[in-house]
Amino acid sequence: MLKVIIAVLKLAGLTLSLLGQRVKFIVESINGSAYFVTPNPLVDAADKARGALADAITNCALSPTKENKKIVKDCRKALLAAMELVRQFVQGVARLNPVFAENIADAAGLTLKNNPGKKVQVFAVMNTAVSGTVSLLAVVFKIDIYNWQMTLTPLVDASWVPIGITAKAQLMVSGLISGQRYYFRVGNGGDPAKEVFKTVGNTVVL
Repeated sequence: MLKVIIAVLKLAGLTLSLLGQRVKFIVESINGSAYFVTPNPLVDAADKARGALADAITNCALSPTKENKKIVKDCRKALLAAMELVRQFVQGVARLNPVFAENIADAAGLTLKNNPGKKVQVFAVMNTAVSGTVSLLAVVFKIDIYNWQMTLTPLVDASWVPIGITAKAQLMVSGLISGQRYYFRVGNGGDPAKEVFKTVGNTVVL
């Protein structure tokens, strides 16, 4: 049985300008995420609807006729409908990958309903001045020992390899290949029974 996961998308109350900006952010987030196969026709359709709304707003500003105002309203409705399909798509991906559901929603610029909260409050992956070396930083609730892992293919669970266990919330990783994108995650190394890797960070190594 699929886990009950509800992806939340709050767009209806936004102004036309903010609506366009928000949709643009979501589209770019999905297209730039390893959690989604792109191009995706639903995402592309939403982006086209965003463009149509932008054109309608411009035309209405130049000629604020009743007909043009109606076109803006119709384009807004079409965009919201398209984004609802995108929300359902993201929700479906999250349900099929419940362990990564939180991160999948984050990657798409969405949130989860009744989200109990992340154990990882802050997780940063930063390049350093040394080529092939990155710094990992985590601020985690209820974790005393940090179990760090790395992969090139985040959706393949078996591909994650341990790169260190520390008592501190920071780890330096060296010997990486410049130009390669690496994915990192951190979990509770002190209690394997409760070890959950919810937050994934990534970067292209310099």
